[in-house]
Amino acid sequence: MNHLDIKHSRREQLDRAFAALNESKLLPSIPKKGWIAEVRTLLLMTTAQLARRVGVAQSVISNFEKSEREKAITLQSLEKVANALECELHYVFIPRNKNGLEGELHDRAEKLHRQKEKKLEHHMRLEGQGQSESVAESVRTEIEILKLYKRVWDQK
Repeated sequence: MNHLDIKHSRREQLDRAFAALNESKLLPSIPKKGWIAEVRTLLLMTTAQLARRVGVAQSVISNFEKSEREKAITLQSLEKVANALECELHYVFIPRNKNGLEGELHDRAEKLHRQKEKKLEHHMRLEGQGQSESVAESVRTEIEILKLYKRVWDQK
């Protein structure tokens, strides 16, 4: 199996996991005050108690909570606090494309192909040529080929 096949297989595997997450609606939204403050208060734990468990000053916990709300906290800090709260830290990127990573890659390849096709159609019109019957098939083939190359990400 070559590296492109392996990447394709891994994309499909992750896409199945993403689909299961999306279908189950298991991912809760981030609390307004952040996970640290939310879980800490639900566990009836003070910032002083959490600070002792983490091994830092109470002011550090307050700074962690503030940093989390501002989306400036490090994963390392989150992991320390999660451990002290008897929790596990998980982070994940969930594709916005409902068809997952494979769908995003396909959409990008299709967009790149459409841009190339418009240029080709313009040149063909200038030369007085029409489109051939096999254009639709060549479009599908080129999209699949483009998906194999990193250049689908060269344009915004």
